[in-house]
Amino acid sequence: MDGTNYDAGFYADIAEAENSHFWFRHRAAAAGHVFEKHIAGKKCRRLLEVGAGTCYMARYIGKSARGAEIVCTDLNAQGLRIGKSAGNIMAAVADLASNPFKVKFDVICMFDVLEHIGDDMAMLSSARQCLAEDGALLLTVPAGPSLWSDFDVASGHKRRYTGKELEKKLELAGLRKVFASHLFSFLVPLMRVSRRKKASGAEETAARARRQLHPPAVLNFMLSLASGMEMMMMKAGTRIPFGTSIIAAAVPREKPI
Repeated sequence: MDGTNYDAGFYADIAEAENSHFWFRHRAAAAGHVFEKHIAGKKCRRLLEVGAGTCYMARYIGKSARGAEIVCTDLNAQGLRIGKSAGNIMAAVADLASNPFKVKFDVICMFDVLEHIGDDMAMLSSARQCLAEDGALLLTVPAGPSLWSDFDVASGHKRRYTGKELEKKLELAGLRKVFASHLFSFLVPLMRVSRRKKASGAEETAARARRQLHPPAVLNFMLSLASGMEMMMMKAGTRIPFGTSIIAAAVPREKPI
């Protein structure tokens, strides 16, 4: 498994941003909604988050998976240290591709992880092998190959996904999609405009990406309102047809959810 190495300061910046930044809060709210609507009816005794970073998402999902044993893994120990200090979570530097666990998990989460993996099919297959037969996979990925830019390169992305591509890869890995929707539809025009501005180099691109962790308060507030409207649509049963991310839930093909 390959990934992106972030320095300790970057994880500290992310941990600070996760509590107030519209993007992190909306992703968490959407994941929580999908978990409760499509997964929470299943008994969740063990939950694994792969590529957990600071474990923010695992802690958020854990509110709905009460009583579950929560395990977080990442290739970088810096974020895991932050996560362990903030909650009752088991954390380990581990590579899912080597299948280091002796137990099956009822839920496996991968939030913006798959795009960092060179062989994403091997990663999905490893997740399937670690899932209980009545388990579920919950994941998010960046959407829209046409939105590819130097920001993706600086972030260590290998690709951006279409909905059909993600569904096909889930099927090939032995998983059946039970839910999928785009997220952040309101960011598409903003991203198209901002990504036309070419950075002068990798360092400038990384600096711009880091600044985006701390948007102006007014902008963050406005985009939080837009996030709230999108969540209202999702809770009303609307599947967002376009956006900068995709959220999906899948189960082993042989078993219904």
